Amino acid sequence: MDEQVKEKFIIKTSGSEDKPKYYFGRMENKSENKVIEPEKIFCSLCWKDKITKTYGKQTSSSNLYRHLENVHGINIKNIPPKNQKKIDEVLVKPQTTTVHNANKTIADKYRIGRELALLVCRTLTSFSFVTDEAFQDFVIKIGGVKDRSDFPSRSTISRQCLDDIYSRCYSDLKALIECKMGETGSITTDMWTDGYKKVSYITMTLHFIAADMQLINVTLSTQSIHGSHTGENLSKEIEKVLMDFNLLGKNLIFVTDGGSNVIKATRLLGYQRQPCIAHALHRLVMKDLMEDQRIVRLKEIVSTLKGIYRALSSKKPELEKMFKAKENEKMWEHFLENCAKIGDEEDSAEQFFTFEWETLGSYTSLKKMCETRWSSMLLMIDSYVKSQDLYQEAIMKIKRFDLLLADNDLTILKEVIPVLEIFANATKLLEGSNYSTINLGLLVYKEIQNSLVDLQKKSTKSEIQATMCEILKNHLEKRYKVTEEMLLGALLDPTLQHLPAIEEWLKENNFESRSDFLFSKINDENGKEPDLPLHENVDSKSIRLALANKHLPQNNPACTTLREEYASFKCVKDRVEDPLEWWSAKRSVFPVLSEKVRNVFCIPLTSAPSERNFSSAGGVITQKRSRLSPSTASKILLIHDNYKTLQKYKIVN
Repeated sequence: MDEQVKEKFIIKTSGSEDKPKYYFGRMENKSENKVIEPEKIFCSLCWKDKITKTYGKQTSSSNLYRHLENVHGINIKNIPPKNQKKIDEVLVKPQTTTVHNANKTIADKYRIGRELALLVCRTLTSFSFVTDEAFQDFVIKIGGVKDRSDFPSRSTISRQCLDDIYSRCYSDLKALIECKMGETGSITTDMWTDGYKKVSYITMTLHFIAADMQLINVTLSTQSIHGSHTGENLSKEIEKVLMDFNLLGKNLIFVTDGGSNVIKATRLLGYQRQPCIAHALHRLVMKDLMEDQRIVRLKEIVSTLKGIYRALSSKKPELEKMFKAKENEKMWEHFLENCAKIGDEEDSAEQFFTFEWETLGSYTSLKKMCETRWSSMLLMIDSYVKSQDLYQEAIMKIKRFDLLLADNDLTILKEVIPVLEIFANATKLLEGSNYSTINLGLLVYKEIQNSLVDLQKKSTKSEIQATMCEILKNHLEKRYKVTEEMLLGALLDPTLQHLPAIEEWLKENNFESRSDFLFSKINDENGKEPDLPLHENVDSKSIRLALANKHLPQNNPACTTLREEYASFKCVKDRVEDPLEWWSAKRSVFPVLSEKVRNVFCIPLTSAPSERNFSSAGGVITQKRSRLSPSTASKILLIHDNYKTLQKYKIVN
């Protein structure tokens, strides 16, 4: 929590120390004497420790008693009313030491519970794990606690302790965004449905660049969706999350897939949208390529591979035994060949014992294809080709002769792999989260385009390969749209700004020069005058100056500074691995351009960050944990996804 925030607000309490209202009260603005969030009460002790702990104003006293006892070690029941003594205090000296030690034990147990709740969130294990006897014996053995009575109950960990950790993580996340983020950022969002309760979730991640040019990625929310998945309902869910993190006034760009409901939601909220390139490549491969009648045989072969997977998925132990037998047979043949080569020389014995044994490598299990991931088709084809003899033999043993592939079919599969690997490499590069990707958009587009042309020229003897390259080339531009943000990212990259492809794009889109495009983009965003708030109580001098700036000819010195900066920057020919690191060192040299870099380089080209969070969600919402409520799962995922980032920026305690 920012120290300035703490000084600006105060928790106003009243009453004596034997009453809850002595510790809990409303939050007020010191300067305005105005109550903040009147529907909530705040713990003053947590506020002193820079922690925001709130309860509803209708919360029962027992919950407040429990918070004071578990978190702060204060048992109100042991505190006598003010100006009143108990009969035993008059006759016998009170044993305060016993009460203090009891309170200390309760506080220590709650502290252990908080650490265990954090362990569950970070490792995505079940809450039952921390109550397992083997785990508790291990902790006792290494001296973590004295005995099992020191461990809090499972319900305490999964409810009160988790709530406290979540509250702290949530407030620290808001503090990080407020402290590090400027006025511009990007949001990725995607939806997912768990396989057990069939509950739909929506994830939102935030990406921004701090003043020191560090790219920061955080998860804002992974929460269940209430109601139908219409654009209107999604816009309300998204708006609520943005409001919770005070992002409604920021300049945000959304990166989403091509779902019509998500597109409508961003349009209703009035935000710009950048299409997810990974989703565009998926449509290119699975729709434009696989549905083309010229390669109908490939589609049939892929369908056969799916059938092979279903037939052999339950026979993995038998396949491993077959592989081991084939490997032993290969090694024995190799052994006999080396024996025949050994002569009668003096070093024949040394040759016999030192020759290298040839093996078949590792067993490659047949991968399953997922219809929503085109790359899974490549993995399935590649895994089959690597162990094709083994799978052919296994199919014959189970007498599924309808699944046998001819030699021509195997040739087709081998020729398909180089084509699909072009897109696999591009997707892998663009889905990175630890570096900026918007500046790579144009570069990757040209790499895909040139790779298809080169491969088509080499495919003189492969009809299927040449046809695939032709189909993909014809549909690439329609699916992979090079946006103005991609071009701006390339222009502001000290290495990529000299790409010849930039000139081609500018000519196609009727821009005279690089500087013409750059200045138009920056002026479009920075040159708009806001509406004059004449209806508000505004200083007349401010209105006069605003009106003068609006109607007088523009001769802005900042524009000259920008032109001077770009004139110097476009002469840079540095070959750098990390452009953000380069800009961090050059902020003082190019202050205007570096600020533009913060606005552009925070935009990811794919919604992969949201999809990666669903991989974590799949580890939380499992068949064995199907009773886990969506709200609890959301709390666990928020802590899990953001803990390392908060710890990196000294936010987590």
